[in-house]
Amino acid sequence: MHKKEILEIRKQFTPANCAITRICGCYVNHEKEKICQSKQAFLSMPEEEAFKYFDIFKHTLSGTVGKNMINMEFTLDSEMPGGAQEFLMKLRESELKDDMLVEEFYDKIIEHYRYGENYYIDDKAQAMPIPNSAANVAIATGYIDKAFATKELYEFGMYLREHPLWQAQIQQINVTQAKELELVPRVGDHIIFLGKPGNYDNKFNRLKTFYKQGLNEIGWNKYSRISLEFNNQIICTKKEK
Repeated sequence: MHKKEILEIRKQFTPANCAITRICGCYVNHEKEKICQSKQAFLSMPEEEAFKYFDIFKHTLSGTVGKNMINMEFTLDSEMPGGAQEFLMKLRESELKDDMLVEEFYDKIIEHYRYGENYYIDDKAQAMPIPNSAANVAIATGYIDKAFATKELYEFGMYLREHPLWQAQIQQINVTQAKELELVPRVGDHIIFLGKPGNYDNKFNRLKTFYKQGLNEIGWNKYSRISLEFNNQIICTKKEK
């Protein structure tokens, strides 16, 4: 793939040219267990959320081939019937509507995914080795370095510690490439999107109100994503039926 082809692909990441019909995701913990999955029609997303994905897609295709991007070559075996190329073509042709194919795709990625360092952050914001006994703390995954872990993640962890309701509800924290926070709750089959770290009182107060006045009435599994990123509003994405 050369520069001209990359530019042509990037041009499609706009509402007018978009050919993406569906987007799927799977959250996995450090033991390679699937915690939460999502599936939704891409063009039915709220505009702000869709544009965030467009930015992520464009950023993925930024840089130069051979440095930031790598050409993946299929081996002869992978081009044979039943090989990787045939599987990926089936996945594309299914438009992500075949749940068994999507599950198989997740399993293939999880099987070969290599996790980075595993460590705890203690109450003095210091990294410490994983102890032999299990601890009842939220798992943090994603784009995390030690600096982010010992500052932003530590501050968020201390906030959860000071608020038992949310400490009990949040089981996984995912850090996106843009250093934004996504949360996997224990109750409710949805993702909570906080956006950039900070302003936690405002965000969680809105979430608590929404839980009481919204989800208690319409059901806890109606939405795939609840965004608290913007002040004075909550943006929800309905699940596909």
